[in-house]
Amino acid sequence: MPERPITVWFKGVTPGGYEITLIAPDVDGSKLETAVKWLDGTLANLGIVGLRCSGAEHANGASLGAETKPCPIHNVPMTCHTKGTSKWFSHQLDDGSWCRGKAKG
Repeated sequence: MPERPITVWFKGVTPGGYEITLIAPDVDGSKLETAVKWLDGTLANLGIVGLRCSGAEHANGASLGAETKPCPIHNVPMTCHTKGTSKWFSHQLDDGSWCRGKAKG
């Protein structure tokens, strides 16, 4: 029985800080692994970082790892934070305040 087609969605951030969504419709299920590896490698070569902010944990409660994206202002990693259904990326500044990668004003 042939594999069913799958739509692959990728959300990421460009080096300039723009969020993008790429959609690859109708990927042959038997070629999914190859398609995802190609997509991941190609986007990494362009400096595009994936957004993975799910707050997911292992069954034992341990974090699955800090998920980050670059701060477009300070060019440092911002960590994903979640609370309820809200999620955001931020990093701490030297003065103790927090930056979410957006200019004040």
